[in-house]
Amino acid sequence: MSEVVRDGRLLNGQQTRQRVLHAAIVCVVRDGYAAASTVRIAEAAGVSRGALMHHFQSREALVAAAVEHLAQRRGAELARRGQDLPTGPGRVAAALDLLWDSFSGDLFKATVELWTAARTDPGLRARVDEAERRIGRGQIELFGELLGPDNTRRPDFEERVQFAVGAMRGLAVLDSFHIDPQARARQWDFHRSQLVEMFTSNTDGADR
Repeated sequence: MSEVVRDGRLLNGQQTRQRVLHAAIVCVVRDGYAAASTVRIAEAAGVSRGALMHHFQSREALVAAAVEHLAQRRGAELARRGQDLPTGPGRVAAALDLLWDSFSGDLFKATVELWTAARTDPGLRARVDEAERRIGRGQIELFGELLGPDNTRRPDFEERVQFAVGAMRGLAVLDSFHIDPQARARQWDFHRSQLVEMFTSNTDGADR
């Protein structure tokens, strides 16, 4: 299915889908989930609502797919940037800084918005839960790639990753309330030091 957008270009189905996914994130972050209607998202994407509905049968399906799509793109970008990480003792701290960056952009803002809305919306909650499971698997793979085999061989590696993600999410939620940037930096320094200790101690993979 092709779609003529407002600037007169003819887009194929994949291009239309990409525009809609991007517009969904923009609208959710800018306006909030409640105001991010399919009409508003279609307008932001520059496509007809019919074209939007051709790709996504509901707003819930669209916004969940948009978050997952952005997470995949962000993960690929972090993996690419991870190729330049230093080797040796400083790698874990540098990798954690890189991962922390992913909690300060539109992906996290949109995710928090959907978490909040999903609490009282069973349809959205089902979509978000499904997307979160897939995103979670991708996070474990990304952490493993960035932190290296000394960590992935640990029997409790996934639990450590989940702990790290939880710590980063908690700090990022506080940041969404516009805390002082210097205080945020100090808090991250402390969090990072604790996470570095967790990921560098007992690296032979044996239980304590």
